Amino acid sequence: MERLKILLMGDASNCHAALAGALARQGHEVTLASAGSGFMKTSSPVSLRRPLPGKAGGLLLWLRLRRLLRSDLRGHDIVSICGPGFVDLRPARIRPVFDALRRDNGAVFMTHLGLDALYAADCLSADPPLPVNDFRINGRPSPYALAHPEAERLWTAPELTSLTEHIYNKVSGVTTVLYEYHVAALRRLSAAKVGYIGIPVDTEAVEPEPRRPGAPVNLFLGRHSRRKAEKGTDLLERAARIVAGRHPREVSFTLVEDRPYAEYIGLLRQADIVLDQLYSYTPATNALLAMARAKSVVSGAAEEYYRFIGEDRLRPIIPSSLDFDELVATLDEAATRPDLLDARGRQGRAFVEKHNGSDVVGRRAVEFWTKCLGRC
Repeated sequence: MERLKILLMGDASNCHAALAGALARQGHEVTLASAGSGFMKTSSPVSLRRPLPGKAGGLLLWLRLRRLLRSDLRGHDIVSICGPGFVDLRPARIRPVFDALRRDNGAVFMTHLGLDALYAADCLSADPPLPVNDFRINGRPSPYALAHPEAERLWTAPELTSLTEHIYNKVSGVTTVLYEYHVAALRRLSAAKVGYIGIPVDTEAVEPEPRRPGAPVNLFLGRHSRRKAEKGTDLLERAARIVAGRHPREVSFTLVEDRPYAEYIGLLRQADIVLDQLYSYTPATNALLAMARAKSVVSGAAEEYYRFIGEDRLRPIIPSSLDFDELVATLDEAATRPDLLDARGRQGRAFVEKHNGSDVVGRRAVEFWTKCLGRC
């Protein structure tokens, strides 16, 4: 395979950092420039963090980017930006950065790994890509929309929408990391310009962690404290506390919030069942990291997702339920059957190795990028 010079701009939940490692192992020259996934403080050789809060920090970052665009951020065969908000600047500042990346590099792609203005608009439309999304659940406002009524206005603001449309129109293609984002991207781009790669997990760096015999089953919830309603973790917390209260000797509950990535990974070792999210068709980073460690997870596990990835055998994920009583019953059954945890954990590890190993994801990305380059 031809050796590529690749620039990954921005990051979220360590996605680009894990992808960068895989691409480097495959022989490519990779530069990662990001703000380190915010509070997660993930690794980034080229830092795009604001050095100060407020306008002063934005100005200093803007000046640093202008210097970097004349040096480290040019001359690459491939650039992939982490969504339209790939740097922590106002949309009016991001646009010239994006245009400079297009001018001074080869093909520019976008990694679709989160909410953006066009995805938000589609979720809010009368015909959303999927009936359960960030803003609507089967036609009704989601808990996130109810808890944050200003979110619809902010995500569909004209300045942000204009930037997002510009990026979608100018990128050579979009790689998606979740089934939901893939379906949404196909609303905006032709199938030839959309490629699913999945969330990368470095399984080579992680060993399965068998549970401690005889210890209480630990229900573990790790989250961003400001995204409780968006991910349904407020309901997961309530349900877990009910189950732990019913079985105080057999079940424990651990809540972890807003921890840096490295610290969080260490805390994850104490988990037996990781509570990921409710309003999802698929497992996201939190669940996949746990599955790689042979932990059981409660997360999105829709049959549409399994069909999409071509998986007809492995079913390691405990499906979350939007009905609270059913959710409590699901957690109760999972937590009081420790004899099933090891087998489910082995399936989870096999699932991540097959579908989300970072080397697997890296090869998918390179294959998609080079295929698009051949059409340019």
